[in-house]
Amino acid sequence: MKRVLINFYKNFIKKGINKFLNDNKKSIIILVGHNGQIFDWDHTHYIELNAKYKYFIDIPEEENLRRRFDRYINLLTTKKNNYFNAFLKNVNPVYIDIDEEYIKIRKYDRKYFKKDKYNFLNNKQIFDEMCKIINKIKIENKI
Repeated sequence: MKRVLINFYKNFIKKGINKFLNDNKKSIIILVGHNGQIFDWDHTHYIELNAKYKYFIDIPEEENLRRRFDRYINLLTTKKNNYFNAFLKNVNPVYIDIDEEYIKIRKYDRKYFKKDKYNFLNNKQIFDEMCKIINKIKIENKI
C-alpha cells in the first residue's frame, strides 16, 4: 500500500508541475525549494523534473540543519496561538524533531543530483546565475 501511495504522489507532483509549466510557457518561472524528493523512512524517491536550469545549494550540512531548524521555529512562532490552543485542548503535543530533519538531510544523494546535471553552487552564486538568466531572457524577449 505504501508503494502505491508513493507512486501516486510522485505522479501527482510531476503532472501538476508539468501542467503548471505548460500552462505558463510565456512566463519566467523559477521553482525553488523542491527538488522532486519524497521521503519515507526506508528510501528516498526522486521525481524527474524537466527543468532547463537546476541548482543544488552546496552548503555545509550543519548550515542546512540550522536553516531547517530556524524555519521550523519560525513556523511554530507564527502559528503560536494555534499551537497553544491545541495544547490547552490536549491535542497533539508540540515538539521539535530535529533528528528527523537531520535524517532527511543525510538522505540527500548528491550522486543523483550530479547525474541529473544539477549545478552545485552556494546561495549567492545561484542568485547571481538566476539574475543573469532572467536578464538574458528579458533582453531576448524585449520585456
